[in-house]
Amino acid sequence: MKYQRIIACILAFLITASSAQAQKDPKGHWLDVRDLETGSIIWVKTERSVNCVFEGATNTELICYRGRPNLSRGGLIEIRFARQNVREVRLEPEPPDARTYMATGAAIGAGTAAVVSAINSRDARAASAVFGGLAGGLFGMVGGGLVGIAVLLFRRSKLIYRR
Repeated sequence: MKYQRIIACILAFLITASSAQAQKDPKGHWLDVRDLETGSIIWVKTERSVNCVFEGATNTELICYRGRPNLSRGGLIEIRFARQNVREVRLEPEPPDARTYMATGAAIGAGTAAVVSAINSRDARAASAVFGGLAGGLFGMVGGGLVGIAVLLFRRSKLIYRR
């Protein structure tokens, strides 16, 4: 009897959550494109797909830049898309900062290895903790960098507009 109530509550929650998700308009509106923040990295799908930096949008076109930014926009190419040609616009998430992942991995690796080295050492616990911490920090930094790469590869973009 107790388990039937729990299962009924879980099913009620899942049905409510799925119906709430279904009510959201998956296509978005052109107004959402116009409201994007200048400088956002977007993915525009027309006859071909283009990643670019959002500059602005009007009722008739979308404007973005592509290339390497210089101080005076010398290296950027302006791209204009007519609204009727735009099939889809997606907002790309900010690229992760690899230094954050590497620093976190180094801290976790150093702390874990220092504690394990000090516990397992019989004579010079301090020296074992220091050298074990350095080695663990190095391995943790490499592991954190790999996690950063995985996050970069598997990130998902947010759909803003679809025609």
